[in-house]
Amino acid sequence: MTERTKEEWGRVAVSLPGAPECWRDLEGVDGHDAPGAICADGTWWSPDSADGMFLDVDHPATAGCLLALLGPAPSEGYMAHVLPPSSAVTKWRVHMNTAHTGPLSAYGSTLGRACIAAAEALGRWPGGGA
Repeated sequence: MTERTKEEWGRVAVSLPGAPECWRDLEGVDGHDAPGAICADGTWWSPDSADGMFLDVDHPATAGCLLALLGPAPSEGYMAHVLPPSSAVTKWRVHMNTAHTGPLSAYGSTLGRACIAAAEALGRWPGGGA
């Protein structure tokens, strides 16, 4: 299986329930009119190779926001661990244990991609609005 492109990872992040509403608005901005990368709500957006803007999932500030969106809703506690690449495992890892899913591990070549993979496995951004 091939790795998703940065644009594809960004589309997955935006599509999940709990994603900030402003993300959907930014995705529709014409990337040809944008002066370059822009910052919105702590996340970075870049002009897409086609049209529009895409969430720059590899930017460190965006990764921090994605990690915060993995936080639990107040009614559901769980444990989450983030591990950077090592000599044994070359990808970022997010390990979670929730009452709804049980143990869950997600991997990505960057922290942002690992956070998106974890949210995708959960089916939503638990710390988001939905």
